[in-house]
Amino acid sequence: MMTKVNRILFFSLISFSICQAYGQSQGFNYKRKLDGVSATWHKIILDNDIFVKSAKDLRDLRILGIDQDNDTLEVPYMLNVLADKLSTTEISFKLINQTTNAAGKYYTFEIPEGQEVNQIHLDFKKENFDWQVVLEGSQDLSDWFTILQDYRILSIKNASTDYTFTKLTFPAAKFKYLRLLVKGVNTPGFEKATISKKALNPGDHRNYTVRSFSTSENDTNDETILDVQLAQYVPVAMIKLDIDKQFDFYRPVSVQCLVDSIKGPNGWNYNYQNVYRGTLSSLENNEIALNQTRAQKFRIIIDNHDNTPLVVNGVSAQGNLYQLTGRFLEPATYYLFYGNKSLAKPDYDISHFQAKIPEALTPLQVGPEELIPYDVKTPQQPLFANKTWLWAIMILIIGVLGWFSLKMIRNQA
Repeated sequence: MMTKVNRILFFSLISFSICQAYGQSQGFNYKRKLDGVSATWHKIILDNDIFVKSAKDLRDLRILGIDQDNDTLEVPYMLNVLADKLSTTEISFKLINQTTNAAGKYYTFEIPEGQEVNQIHLDFKKENFDWQVVLEGSQDLSDWFTILQDYRILSIKNASTDYTFTKLTFPAAKFKYLRLLVKGVNTPGFEKATISKKALNPGDHRNYTVRSFSTSENDTNDETILDVQLAQYVPVAMIKLDIDKQFDFYRPVSVQCLVDSIKGPNGWNYNYQNVYRGTLSSLENNEIALNQTRAQKFRIIIDNHDNTPLVVNGVSAQGNLYQLTGRFLEPATYYLFYGNKSLAKPDYDISHFQAKIPEALTPLQVGPEELIPYDVKTPQQPLFANKTWLWAIMILIIGVLGWFSLKMIRNQA
């Protein structure tokens, strides 16, 4: 009999713990009202303020509604980053001529009828070169039209640098023949060419405000250091440097983002994490792709080797929009909740049926952020909103069980 009583007491305590844990795990810190629900499918563009107050992977986002019966409805959604989508189609071709004259080495390519191209990638056996090329197009091998004039290609390989720029990019052209001239070179060691059509489906992005940036020189390591601070903690897709191009350059570069900071006896200690390594060049746009790195402070380190430091006139940053696509089935007052980093990522069925979601979606108006009081964490109240009642009931249960236990002990005696 005592065993049965102990089981009742044990399961009562477990039930109490579960109720407590449920109330805490559902606690959100912020909400925003959603207005304009008029169809089944809508989209919501996340505001910049949400990123710093939600989980890193945004797993704590929830769309909840309260209907006329005061019941809580959960809206399934999909989270998409509206990034650029790049597709490359490789075009087959024939190398039909290789000729040489005083101007240099010519290569003639035959392109299948009707194929449009806008990019050629060249490979050479030679590792160190600095050449200019001319690209022309023709329909009959007689009349030639200039596509690129004095386009520079470059390769540098030594103990400190490994950089190659041999990609020809030009407006889309549709010619049956393409002719490449490597100027002033008789034996460039040509290995192959890759001809392709690159198509870009641009995504949606927003420009971020750069609050400050400063430049310093580390003479010991021959480095230029840029400290960049944005106005907010946001996901960054690209940082672009405005570099003075008075002279040609190619410099290794790394980008770090601030992970955390600790205040010590001698001031603040900052912990940075590497998020990018690449090369800056006077031949390119110097756009650094960061793959949605969420941070507010960045440090850019340019390795100058023995060269004159670069002059950086400015820094700009941008990120792609984050969009929620939600399915609204019932009339209710809807809110976007966030700020509970203990929640697991939701798993909704609609992620498996994306083809059925309409392409044209009406955006919802997102209201201002509302702070949810600590003791009111969700729109759905727990079984007992006041914890005092829970403790009182548990004390009562324990007292009753204890009284029955003592009574049974006396009876057995």
